[in-house]
Amino acid sequence: MELVDELRAHYPDPGSDPFFLLVARLERAQAALLTHPLYQRVNNLPALRVFMRSHIFAVWDFMTLAKSLQAHLTCLDRPWLPPRDIVSARLINDIVLGEETDEVRPGVFTSHYDLYLQSMMDIGADVAPMKAFEASLRAGIAPVQGLASIDVPEPTKDFVVHTLRTAEQEVHEVAAAFLMGREDIIPRMFQSILDSLDRSEDFGVRFVTGIERAERRLPEALRGRVHGRFREAMRRVQNTTGIKDPRGNLRLYLERHIELDGEHHGPMGERLLRVLCGNDDEKWEEAFVAAQSALEVRVALWDGVLLEISGEGPGKGRNLRPGKGRLRSRLGSARPNSEADGRGH
Repeated sequence: MELVDELRAHYPDPGSDPFFLLVARLERAQAALLTHPLYQRVNNLPALRVFMRSHIFAVWDFMTLAKSLQAHLTCLDRPWLPPRDIVSARLINDIVLGEETDEVRPGVFTSHYDLYLQSMMDIGADVAPMKAFEASLRAGIAPVQGLASIDVPEPTKDFVVHTLRTAEQEVHEVAAAFLMGREDIIPRMFQSILDSLDRSEDFGVRFVTGIERAERRLPEALRGRVHGRFREAMRRVQNTTGIKDPRGNLRLYLERHIELDGEHHGPMGERLLRVLCGNDDEKWEEAFVAAQSALEVRVALWDGVLLEISGEGPGKGRNLRPGKGRLRSRLGSARPNSEADGRGH
């Protein structure tokens, strides 16, 4: 229960503060996520590949919520109008900037989605389902319809559908799901897997990994000045030995995830939720329901991935389709908008 104790220690006694009361009410759902048995099972490369095959959909639909918040909190229309709350606008614009066009190395820009996809390819994980889904969206097919033909477990599809529905709710509900329903344990889980895999590699891979880590830990101003020297050292090692760290992009994704979310966005996210809910008890209750639902569907996603890793899921994740009745009900209940019909997200 170490992570649960850590969660409790992070927040003071809730008292009558609505935000701390919200956190206290979510403790059980967060504990179920933080202590999920999946984390102990993702302990080797094959399991990591299975995990990433479904988790990439969560990486993608994170941006659905981010873009929904950006549409609410900033002006994306013409004629332009200034934001009503400049700090909230700054927060969501900063998140979108980092997630959509992050400078991962001096002069190198990419989205975290693309970085994650590349890290999947580096370790041999299956990117075909996500690429097929992306192609369907670019073709103008509604996300729920596009999911029907994608070869991933049903809980993965349910997770995406839930996110699409959440993005259509009121802004304080979207913010609660976005800020309180994420899995902070993911970077730590990945890091423990990488450390375990590193210990089984030879000295050359560990040396290359050490060079990359050393460069990324430098202050940004200094990093730019010594970047060439690090790259030259890397080239010499790789040209001499043929060694390249196959998990370099995954490490980079994790480091950016930890740096941006932990050091920059957490405190601003709390402020955003306080501004959106204010002293309205009904809004705080709706925020709780949205966050609780987001946590529960994440646990269900992990349940599905765990079954696939354990070999208990139908076909180990192959040929899994939502039941026709369930899919039809989703299609019927989805409200049409630019997010849900696959255009403009």
